Amino acid sequence: MNFYFMLRVPGLRGFVDLANFPPVALAGYQPTEAVAHVLWSDGKAWQVRDLASLPAGGSLRVREADLPADCPDPDEAGVFLCMTQSRLPRSLDALPQPDQPPTVPAWRANIGLASASTSVSYVGEYPAAMTRIPKGSLVSFSPFLQVGDDIDTKLLLVNLRHAPDQGTGTVSFADPVTRQVQAEARVRQNHVSVISLADLLPAPPGVCVSCSRDIAGIPLYLSHDPEGRELSLEHTHPPLEMALFGDRPKMQQNLKRWWFGRLVDADA
Repeated sequence: MNFYFMLRVPGLRGFVDLANFPPVALAGYQPTEAVAHVLWSDGKAWQVRDLASLPAGGSLRVREADLPADCPDPDEAGVFLCMTQSRLPRSLDALPQPDQPPTVPAWRANIGLASASTSVSYVGEYPAAMTRIPKGSLVSFSPFLQVGDDIDTKLLLVNLRHAPDQGTGTVSFADPVTRQVQAEARVRQNHVSVISLADLLPAPPGVCVSCSRDIAGIPLYLSHDPEGRELSLEHTHPPLEMALFGDRPKMQQNLKRWWFGRLVDADA
């Protein structure tokens, strides 16, 4: 079972395309009718609302305008989605346990944003295994940053935890050559934090290293012009994906330790 997220960015409209069929033919697996849910944390519990039933092989586009009337504003809470074989209670102490679909290969959704003239999306998910990381960290290398007079890049950091916490963490943005931290920003748990890098970074960087010692998540980079006529949505792979053989988790641990030990504080 995987979770998905709604991107809610001022001036744009988020959407998620859910699919009740596997990404590839899974031997012996037959999808059944599924119930699509929307979830958000109120700080004490996960609030759950049914969206629709999806027949086997069916799909559903969930637009930001389709969210329940009692869904909180974007500044208040992040909105997540999932599919289960049965309906869920309206309130949960923790995220629902996996029952379907299989997670290998990754069962994904099409997650995107739209303006009046165009749209952009990518195929992704928030793996259930990531929701149980006890103390997360983040190292992301991004060659996608575009900052200038006519273009802005926003970091959309997606964080989802098993418990309905509403804590915060800090993300640092560093030059990969000098390892000098250029800026820092606060981000939230169980949320999709939207950070305008044009407001933080002093000059258009070629590549930026985004790091956090106290929060994990999926970093997405949205670039757009002021009118929203041109949109670009990219994501970076975790360091684990940079290795093919050997002890990949150990490699990622060592890489993170290297960067955390060599970053130069912004006021140094």
